[in-house]
Amino acid sequence: MLAAFALPVAAPPRSGSQPVLPTEQQVPPPAAEGGCRGLTLEQVALAWFSGVAPLDAGDAAATCVPAIVIAAGCSFNTTSCPNMFDPEVASGISKGLWLSPPSAAGPWDPTPKKQAEAVYTIFMSDAPTGCTAPACKLSNCGEAHYQIGQYDGVMEHHRFCRGHWMADTPFYLEAAEAAGGMDTIKEVCSGAKKQAEADSIAKGGDDPNDPKAAKVRADQDKLAAYVRKQIGSIWVADLAETISTMLVSTMNGLGINSMEDAAEKIGKGELSKAEEIVAAAGLNVGQFDLEPQLLKEFMEGAGNLLSVVKANRAVAAFAALAASEAAREASSKRRGSNS
Repeated sequence: MLAAFALPVAAPPRSGSQPVLPTEQQVPPPAAEGGCRGLTLEQVALAWFSGVAPLDAGDAAATCVPAIVIAAGCSFNTTSCPNMFDPEVASGISKGLWLSPPSAAGPWDPTPKKQAEAVYTIFMSDAPTGCTAPACKLSNCGEAHYQIGQYDGVMEHHRFCRGHWMADTPFYLEAAEAAGGMDTIKEVCSGAKKQAEADSIAKGGDDPNDPKAAKVRADQDKLAAYVRKQIGSIWVADLAETISTMLVSTMNGLGINSMEDAAEKIGKGELSKAEEIVAAAGLNVGQFDLEPQLLKEFMEGAGNLLSVVKANRAVAAFAALAASEAAREASSKRRGSNS
């Protein structure tokens, strides 16, 4: 029975079968000849982060590369939109960058950001017709596409599966190669992540003139930089960037927003706190497999670093005070000798 469970599927587009649909994009690119409002690789990556990062910044970073690989197979270099991603492509009942079928969540939205959000929340997830829905996970419809950059920990709750994207995995990989190749896609995703973070700060709900909000952001940035440095000493750059984002976004969600917080709650806390964070970030399986003890040691190191910084500041403050006292004493002596 489970083997027969089937989702509305997104088949690869058929050449010449893509009618141009009405579109509403936040900043619509100019229509090319024939009416195509094509997107570049960079624009698709930014759309992914714009739609997914507000929901889960760690997952946005972890799923960007596979999202573009799948999008390449669904919407890159169509007849109506050569050498670009076509956000309006249609194949049967499925439409858009990821050929999303209709769903109970509402009508299809032509906005790239909304398409990304729908893919993540409805089709990759444990929603009733999603790839990690209980019935789908137990049947072949939930089978993940491997070798496209998906991570084991994330695939537990969000994945690109064959139930929705039915072409063989090499089809999507070949399309991704045509769109620029995996190395380029990784670089583009990294750049889109930084751009999305900058945009979020620029338009965020926090008052940019609020000193408290500014301090929280500065503390979060310092924590993120520290974590990236530690993770980067173990994993290669592209993995380290993704792991760090997943880890820090999980920590922020648990109220750990500074190195002081991390040193106190993780470094000095019970190992179970580090275990909770690693598991919540999806970093306890597969190619990541971050040892909770290692995370605890990282944050013990953060505490030691902060202690050194405070000690150095105290020494500097004492030296400044001593210099000031010496200057006052010398000035007093000069006044005495002149009288």
